[in-house]
Amino acid sequence: MRRAEKLLLAAILLACAALRFWPLQFDYFHPDETIAVGVAHHLVERGTLDTNWKNADLPPDFKLPQYNFSGYMLSAGAVDGVLKTVTGRETRNTLWALRLWSAMLALGVAALTFMAARRFFGVPTALVATALVAVNPLLVQDGFYARPEPFVTALTLIVILGGPRRAPLFWRVFAAAVIAGVLIATKISLIALLPLLFLPEREDAPYGAYVRCALKEAPIRAVAVLAGGTAGFMATAPFAILNQADYMEGLAFLLRQYNAPQWPYGLGEASTPARLAYVVSYFGATAGALTLIMAVAGAAWTAAARNFRALGVFLCCFAFAVWFATYPTFFERNFSHIVPVALIFAAYDIVCLAARLPRAALRIAAVLTVFVIAAYPAARMTYLLLAEEVSGQSWRDLGALRHALTTTYDAELTILDAREDYKNLEDGNFRLCGRWLIEMPHYHGIRSDAALTQVAAATGFKEVGRFTSHFAYVPTSSLHTYVMPTRVYLFRDNEADACEPQTDVADPRSAGAALPLRNVDAEPAWTKGGAYPTYVGFAPEIYYGTWSWVGGPPTGTLRITADVSGQTEVLLPYLTGADAHAQSVRITERTTGAEILKLAPLPASARWSYRRVALPSGTDEIIIEATDAGASATEWYAIAPPLAAVKGR
Repeated sequence: MRRAEKLLLAAILLACAALRFWPLQFDYFHPDETIAVGVAHHLVERGTLDTNWKNADLPPDFKLPQYNFSGYMLSAGAVDGVLKTVTGRETRNTLWALRLWSAMLALGVAALTFMAARRFFGVPTALVATALVAVNPLLVQDGFYARPEPFVTALTLIVILGGPRRAPLFWRVFAAAVIAGVLIATKISLIALLPLLFLPEREDAPYGAYVRCALKEAPIRAVAVLAGGTAGFMATAPFAILNQADYMEGLAFLLRQYNAPQWPYGLGEASTPARLAYVVSYFGATAGALTLIMAVAGAAWTAAARNFRALGVFLCCFAFAVWFATYPTFFERNFSHIVPVALIFAAYDIVCLAARLPRAALRIAAVLTVFVIAAYPAARMTYLLLAEEVSGQSWRDLGALRHALTTTYDAELTILDAREDYKNLEDGNFRLCGRWLIEMPHYHGIRSDAALTQVAAATGFKEVGRFTSHFAYVPTSSLHTYVMPTRVYLFRDNEADACEPQTDVADPRSAGAALPLRNVDAEPAWTKGGAYPTYVGFAPEIYYGTWSWVGGPPTGTLRITADVSGQTEVLLPYLTGADAHAQSVRITERTTGAEILKLAPLPASARWSYRRVALPSGTDEIIIEATDAGASATEWYAIAPPLAAVKGR
């Protein structure tokens, strides 16, 4: 490399590092990070290599027989072990350390992209590809969180690079296969990358000669892949072999998760061509449509140059992308590891086009111009991620809007979950009289403007505000769950024609102090503070909650014994998801067992409802038995200990 090229590479990597390490100063949220932290603690504190999620201290929705992410989990355990050794503390900031590890891996992805692109196409292409990786929002965002994506992407690029080039064929393939085994132990779907290990390293060979070479090397490569892949898998998921039942149950869970539509991720019941178009439109919005076109053009240039190894890498990654794009559920992070490959080929197209120009100055100007145009959509989104989302500015703006609306309409704000759609406004306790101010995420399809207008007209709600996401133009993905989606605000007052009197529900401002508890018996599905973010207004100080969902519902019963001496009426706070047909509550007098109240099913309540419960004279203690038997993503349940009812309010 020339000195100017080295300086340019250093500048690109420095910018890449800034984009990935800068967010570490902020306090942001990703629900899945609980898994990595919990499993890492388990590995360090127990001194084990067993990465089974069910053995770690995790919320019920994650405490499952599951060996997913095993390779990454061992690296997370190593990071936590180093942190414990260095700090000497039992209480340590493992989350921050794992985020730092992700940022380091994400920076490594950029360096490995340079190495892979240089091996395939030379230094100019490698520099452009590394710059594209530096600003790509998906790859930048992967570096924010304690999740396996940057780990997987880095190892994928190592597999693409292959083993030591001077080593004998068997050991060269064996070394790469060990890394592939670690990848498969981390994500079973990455078994689809094994064909990469059967691509000969010969360059510029005629097609026939390349195929003959591949066939000749195939037996040696097959043995090396089997041996190396097995070694890598067993080294990073040894207990998956010993606990095959849990491992297979975890795989079945993942299959159910991806084969069942999960609103709002993807198109669900749409046709395969529609799903493919959806994924293309997502990457067109985030990486840039021009970049996608150039990646395909780069593959065409590669075929013309008879660089069949590089072309084989492209086709393998392309097949993986098509495979995952056909699932009903779309999680864009499953594509992270192949994004650098697409960017390498886009960069190659830029360089090939510029090479047609006669003068060096014109070639450099052309590369810079096309790069800026192609990278602008990605760079713009990355800027918004950092400046507006990770920094918390969007949340501060949202808080100001919420305050303004609740003040203007003198109403409690009810915040609905992303999995609920506008049809829920026609059900549940939205039909009850009261000043309703509702906040709902706004996506596509059944959450479209047309659907909103239709349901609002039928229920008496009207739109009174909207917080538009910076990413409203991007097809819905998990980006909109962990980053701010568009939010719509709907209002209906007491005079709506369709409302029904709330005879059994009290105003939350009439609630008094929590009554003394004698005993709480919670089955694993129920956790204090809830396994679901019940952040709706007027929430009780103490509550228990569940979260049931399609992968295997954590159902069960909660029993609370409370002292109600001297009370003639108490208030029972509860909250449910969109569906409550499988939720119930039963209240009995403790000594006699006489039934005081039974609600089966429980009326759906999108905000905390304070149910009036009249007590027979002389009741001293009651038993509240709350049961969640829900089996879908929108069935969950939170309940709080009873409160005294304040007279005169």
